[in-house]
Amino acid sequence: MGGDHRAFLDATLPHVDVVYQVARHAAGTGQDPEDLVQETYLRAFAAFGSYRGENTRAWLAAICLNTARSEARRRRRGQVGGWKVQVPWAGSSAAIRACAMNWPYRSAGHPRRVTSSS
Repeated sequence: MGGDHRAFLDATLPHVDVVYQVARHAAGTGQDPEDLVQETYLRAFAAFGSYRGENTRAWLAAICLNTARSEARRRRRGQVGGWKVQVPWAGSSAAIRACAMNWPYRSAGHPRRVTSSS
């Protein structure tokens, strides 16, 4: 499973700025773009096993837009609560949990820039 985490990060981290821009435009009233990015990456990781490796940027953007629409529907229905996604790594790698739960990474000078510390 460790290889899956690394493959996921290698495939998706270069697109975090684009996903954030999509989230900023897609976030509705009461939605935080950073929460939307975090949920996008959680859902992407959960679906990564069935990902075919084509156009990662478009795949992530579609997940982000669908997540924003789902949240907007939930809010219109008056449902309370936050995002609900089953995470496949519960109880496993602390590194991937920390990575997924702290989107987007922050660095001095550019709050949305992802830096690699491999």
